[in-house]
Order: sequence, then C-alpha cells, then structure tokens
Amino acid sequence: MIAGLYFLLAGRLVYLQAARHAYFQKEAENYRVSHHLLPAMRGQILDRNGNVLAMDDTSAWAIYADPLEVGDAAGTAQALAPLLGLDPARLQALLTPRSSKNHYASLKRHVDDAIGRRVKALNLQGIGVIPDTRRLYPNGPLAAQVLGFTNSDGDGIEGVERSQDDQLRGQDGLVVAEVDRKGRFIPGTERPGHTPQNGRDLVLTLDKTLQNVADTELARAVRDHHARNGVAIVLDPRTGEILALSNAPGYDPNAPRPAGRLDAARAAALEARRRDHAVADLYEPGSTLKTITASAVLQEQGLGMMDKYVYCSPTLQIGRHAIHEAADALTKNLGSQNLRGVLRVSSNVGMAQFGLGLGADRLYKYEQKFGFLDKPGSGLPGEQKSWLQSPDEFNRFTESTGWAKIQLANISFGQGISVTPLQLAAAYAAIANGGTLMRPHILHAVRDSDRETPVAPEPVRRVVTPEVAAKVRSMLGTVVQGGTGQPAQIAGYSVGGKTGSAQVAGAHGYESGHFVASFVGLYPLSHPRLVIMCAVFEPQGIHWGASVAAPVVHNIAKAAMLALHVPPDAPEEVDWDDHLKERYRSQWDARHRMARRT
Repeated sequence: MIAGLYFLLAGRLVYLQAARHAYFQKEAENYRVSHHLLPAMRGQILDRNGNVLAMDDTSAWAIYADPLEVGDAAGTAQALAPLLGLDPARLQALLTPRSSKNHYASLKRHVDDAIGRRVKALNLQGIGVIPDTRRLYPNGPLAAQVLGFTNSDGDGIEGVERSQDDQLRGQDGLVVAEVDRKGRFIPGTERPGHTPQNGRDLVLTLDKTLQNVADTELARAVRDHHARNGVAIVLDPRTGEILALSNAPGYDPNAPRPAGRLDAARAAALEARRRDHAVADLYEPGSTLKTITASAVLQEQGLGMMDKYVYCSPTLQIGRHAIHEAADALTKNLGSQNLRGVLRVSSNVGMAQFGLGLGADRLYKYEQKFGFLDKPGSGLPGEQKSWLQSPDEFNRFTESTGWAKIQLANISFGQGISVTPLQLAAAYAAIANGGTLMRPHILHAVRDSDRETPVAPEPVRRVVTPEVAAKVRSMLGTVVQGGTGQPAQIAGYSVGGKTGSAQVAGAHGYESGHFVASFVGLYPLSHPRLVIMCAVFEPQGIHWGASVAAPVVHNIAKAAMLALHVPPDAPEEVDWDDHLKERYRSQWDARHRMARRT
C-alpha cells in the first residue's frame, strides 16, 4: 500500500518536472520578469517659422488607485473629485473594489504638474501618482480645427493630429527585467529590449502671425453680426500653401471636451465647434462663382466677349421661373452691361445670360477644371467635394438628358452648385497664378531625427491661359475700384476680388432670411502673393458680403502685407477705412437700410 503511494508520488513528480516543465517555467517567468513599455514621444507640430503648435508635455501625471487599499471610498472620492474635475459618485464607484483581484483603477491621465503635486500632498491611502505625458497646445485655441487633438491613449482624433497620425505617433520601446516581490526592478537583471522610436515632427504651411490675425478678425465678425459660424482662408497662389485657416467659433484643444455628461444639444454644439467647416462643409457660393463663369466664357468664346453687352433688367423670366437681381439692385435698372460691368455690379441677370450663351457642357467642364468636383487633397481630414450631375446624364427633373435651362442660368451666378470654402479659395488662386491650379496643402515639411523632407508644391492642371487669367484679374480689380468690393481696398496696394451674398439652401428650397456673406480677395492684384477668402454663415441683419466678409479680408490683408514684407505696388491707393468709407457712406447706408427692410 505504502509502496504504491510512493510510486504515484514519484510519477506525479516526473510529470510536473518533465511533461509540465515548460508550463511552470513560463509561469515563473511571468511572476519574476516584467516587460516595461517605454512610450515613444509623439512628434511636434510646428508652423512654417518653427513656432511650436503641438507638443508632448512630459511634466504631466497619471492618477490611479488600488481599490483594495483604499480604506474610505466615499471620503477619498470627496477629496479627489474637486481636484480631478470628476463626478464624486463616479469616482467612488471606481474606488470601490469589484473583486478580490481589483488592484488597479485609472482615475485620470494627463494631469498637469500642479494638480499632480496637490494629489500627492493629500497622501491618500490607496492613491498613486506616476509620471505621464499629455498633448499640449501652447497657443490654446489658435488654429484648433486645423490641429485637432488626441485622446487619452495618444491617438489623433481630429485635424492634422488625425490625418497625419501615422507620422506623428512613433513606435514604443520595451525594457525587460526581473522584479522583486513589490514589482521593483532588480539591478543588473535588465535584458535587451528595443528603444522607442519617436514620431516625426510636422512643419505646417501655417504662419502663426497670420493665423492669429485671421482667428481674431473672423471671431470679431461672427460675434458682431451674431452669425452661426465663419471661415477665413489665406492661400499662397503660387504654391498652394495654406498660410492661415480659421474657423469661428473655436475651441481649446487642450480641453476639447468639458467634464461630465453632455446633453444632445451641448454635444451637437461642441461637435460644430470642432468641425473644420473650411473643408467639411458645402455651401452655395452665390456671386463669388460669377468669376468662374466669366473665366469660362473668355476661355471658350474668346477675349472678344469682353465687348459683348447684355441687358440687365431687374428680372429675367425663364419658362415658369424668374431670376432676380439682388435686393439692393431692384430699385434701379442696371441697363446694358458688358462682362466687366456684370461682374462689377454683380448682376445675376447679366451673368445668367452669359452662362446661357456658353452652354451647359462647357460650363460643367470648367466646374471640373477649377476643382469643384474633386476633393482638394490638402492633407486635412473630412474633405468634401461638390456633387453636380453631368449634362450627359439623365435628368430626372426634366426627364431627359442635360440640364434644365433654369439650372444652367442659376449655376452661372452661383446657385444650384455647392462648394467648400477651400475649393473656392483654390479656384481663385488659379486665376491669381496665371491660370494654373495648385493643390492646396497644409504640410510644409516632415522632420525625422536627422533630416527634413520638404513637401513640394503640386500643379494640378492649367485651367485657363495666362491671358484669360490676366483679363479676369483686371475685372476683379474693377469690382474693388468701383463696384461691390470697395471695402476690401487697402492703402498702397492694387486689390481685386469678388463679393457674394447667397441665400442658404434648405431641404425645401431657400430659407428666408438666411444668408452666407462672402468675399475673396487678391493681394496685390498686379502680382498676387495672397488669396484671402472669408465666408460668414447666417449673419443677422446686414448680410452683404461687402459689409460682413470684405472687412475681415481687408484687415487680414493689411496685417499680411506688413508681416510678409510685400512692397506696395500702388502708392496712390488709399485705405477704405481712412477715406473711401466716408466718400461712399451715403451709398452704403442706403444699402444697409434696404437690407434691414428686406
């Protein structure tokens, strides 16, 4: 009997030490050896001049708890909640053990140094404070929608942080060592792992100075006109570089989401603030698209079309539909106008007639060539493109192939087609650049540890000839010299541009009283260095592009010419704010009174 038991015991020992040797060796390794992650640093984001826009802050702390060691969950929660900005009830739940193995609960990561030290000073039982990193945006709300932000795990959620996440994130390292009973490394037991590879730094095309001006001026316009939101863009037409891209209202990416639960309304408002409307929102551009139609007319029908006159009556009847001039032009007959005059006074009726003469096929071709039917490819996430049915396709409204006549007329002056603000700015940049469309882009260079790789400008296509582009620019100069764009004039520079005051399209037609006020300007007109675009959505009261958006462009342009050291090209020109506003005050006051009545 006893011999049999010894035999069974010996067999069990052989089984454990031989057959199960690998299993128990692995288990012992798990208890004795620790694999410690060495986190990689996320790459910095800088502006074109080397100013840091986003970086990893290594002075942060992570707050954690061992629920089994916390003696008083309720009292500890009450002490920590004000410091961490957490709900006491939620905190108490985290501090209450759920099982006998519940040794770890993360309370809050990326806490700044001051808060971390205050938590340490409380010396609460079961509460630990360990070093952590957090993503820091030193300039607060500056260019927030462009930069975006990261989540608690360091993943890019919005903006460049999201679109360029693969380049920014890097690769974590690893260190392997034996540990004692309390989990501390035993000196001399470290084994080779691999070192962390930090992420690449990204140099953006943004200019911090211009971005700050754009953010400030746009925010003021949105606030003063009680608008829903606004967009401002500054492009270099020669390269396609985005020097500034502003959205208002903005937000602080250091705190992209307030603590606590959000109801549906607050969540929607927060999402709207974080959205980059410049690339993600389509809108009907209205009169700013007349410049595209004028370009197509001259390119397809020749420069002799400059001498063609059309009669601009207050309304133009097309079948059962009527096209109207803008409200401030209804009280006067604009008479006969050539293409330059139609653009100068922004006549819907006149441009519709030029569009009808051009035809749907040719106008559609230029909507394509100017880039409205493609995503810009700027490197920013969420880009949208216009959807416009080809005239070669079946039209369910006419039950035949092609556009309806009223559709062609409407698209000619900017209705019935939707674009993004960045698409429109890039199209004007093609005119400023002698007819060549450059791809707008946000990346200036990518930096590894030992080298910098610049991002080369990318020509997309030639849209119109240099001669046509020059003629269109001269017409845009007329708009500012004596037309609807006068408030964009700055002292010492020739300026060209176009206003827009478009109704907002809704699910059941145009929404009464809802407008988009816009302006696109070229500075200086003789050799454009900048294209500056502003769109203000749903301003209250006055809604003219000249009154709402052009002053924003005017103020950005004044600062930009100074910051970029662009020499004046027209010393005789005076600033609208200095003299011209007084000279034409009665005219503008009359327009504003009519705007309030209508």
